[in-house]
Amino acid sequence: MTMAKAFLRVSMIFAVGSVQSCDLMGTDLSAEDLGAPVLVRGGSFQMGSDSGEPDEKPVHEVRVSDFYVMKTEVTQKDYAAIMGTNPASFRGRGDNYPIQNVSWYDAVAYANKLSERDGF
Repeated sequence: MTMAKAFLRVSMIFAVGSVQSCDLMGTDLSAEDLGAPVLVRGGSFQMGSDSGEPDEKPVHEVRVSDFYVMKTEVTQKDYAAIMGTNPASFRGRGDNYPIQNVSWYDAVAYANKLSERDGF
């Protein structure tokens, strides 16, 4: 896995990982549940507008490479295990709640440490 793929791995975790959070919060997930990242196949799409705001012009094709995303959001427990700290402000809710109060730089540091741990 390249550095870009490792970064995408964690970026997607932090950006869209909470989609299922209402179903997972407070649930003990086994290592099998967390499992390996899931492959998302890349593709292309048209982005922009010819009649919108200046920063939306022109319509152009965007290509996205294949990338991996974890099945669940990064929990407070997962983050603390890798980083050694828990910056979440909602700690009393449980270790399986999503991590929060994490900056972009924190996410990159997490991605790097997670990638090192996993041999990437």
